[in-house]
Amino acid sequence: MHDCHTHSLYSEDVDKQRGSSIDAMAARALEIGLASIAITDHLEIDNVGSPLHEPLDSDGIRRDVMAAKEKYAGRLNVIYGVELAQMMHKPDVTGKWLEKYRYEYVIGSTHTLRDRSLFSSPDFFDGKSDAQLKASWELYLSEVREMLTADSYDVLAHITYPTRYYYKHGKEYLIDLEHKGRDQFEDILKAVINKGVALEINTSGLRQPIGVTLPNRDLAAFYYELGGRELSFGSDAHYAADIGKGLREAYRMCFDIGFRYFVVIENGIKKHYPLEKELELLVIIYNSLPDKIISMLENDARLTAAQIAAALGSDEKTVSAMIEELENEGVIAGYKAIINPELRKIDTVSALIELKITPQRDRGFNAVAERIRNYPEIQSVYLMSGGFDLALMMEGRTMRDIAYFVAEKLATIDGVTSTATHFVLQKYKDNGISFEAEKEDKRGIGW
Repeated sequence: MHDCHTHSLYSEDVDKQRGSSIDAMAARALEIGLASIAITDHLEIDNVGSPLHEPLDSDGIRRDVMAAKEKYAGRLNVIYGVELAQMMHKPDVTGKWLEKYRYEYVIGSTHTLRDRSLFSSPDFFDGKSDAQLKASWELYLSEVREMLTADSYDVLAHITYPTRYYYKHGKEYLIDLEHKGRDQFEDILKAVINKGVALEINTSGLRQPIGVTLPNRDLAAFYYELGGRELSFGSDAHYAADIGKGLREAYRMCFDIGFRYFVVIENGIKKHYPLEKELELLVIIYNSLPDKIISMLENDARLTAAQIAAALGSDEKTVSAMIEELENEGVIAGYKAIINPELRKIDTVSALIELKITPQRDRGFNAVAERIRNYPEIQSVYLMSGGFDLALMMEGRTMRDIAYFVAEKLATIDGVTSTATHFVLQKYKDNGISFEAEKEDKRGIGW
């Protein structure tokens, strides 16, 4: 997979306590199996030179990206990019900046209108009438059209960007992409095709309340119907945990529409990758998920589906469905806490019990084993090779209780010819969990 839209802690809108360094972003991309990651921190042209905004540390970004390129060479393609927003507001500043930093890859976007309205601002929708909000949407579309006259970028990003905020505030009816989207975006999509830039399928909406890619499926299909074939995919991740999220769903959506490849800009050169091959690789990755989930749950059964998904670069819905399937199939038979008996307030005694058995005709050892496993006191039953046939683990309140159970319940079963009971004096390790040993030797042996 290739995630061509991500943000590190250099971006102004990233929480510096939660954000990730460029090296951490690259490490995460490698961990979840990405082939490429583009670092595209925000360059909001309106903010350049503004005393209200902290200057973008473009020198630091370039230094860190180049370091990551060298560190992960041969394992991960780290792309030196930028998300260039509102480029038409200050074309001279835009030109000088691009000339200075020579990015490999430029995303063009619009977040803020010329009147400084910022759709993501908490107070953007406060006190505005429907007519004013509709006018802001129309102004946004006009600025996107204006941006399509520029030649400073490779990919046009999230063309329906404001919709996630209109949806959040219950104002999506003013845009009505379901019924009016094609009319509103037809000229924009045709201009994208004629210009030869790629249209971004931004997956951030899939992990937000709006629940769709930006643009949505219908507009992506319309772009295809109009003759558009150039796509780029990006998670728009602002934190390492979100890198790669939604790419699988977006790949499948676009393949089903009819798209057969997408583009990645590498060293300033446009390269095409077949979607079918990416989907085949994703099937391999998907098929390996159950084993990874099981391994994580064996190590810590308290992990939630969301935590597992974040660690594996998957999504919570997929992981939840897999866990449920593993439970239904009996692969995951149950969840159990490992108790340190030395710290438990209620005293108990554990014992390993060996049984010799005369096998039954046509049933072998199964009949006896099935009867024994129904006793709630019995924790485990194993068929063994060697000098005895069954090994049991059981727990009781006292040694006397266990001895009574063996004599009255086990030894009297038809087919059981002899028993041997071994009491557990100290647990040093159980189910992979180590316990601190007591200093006193409970067998009474000392030096």
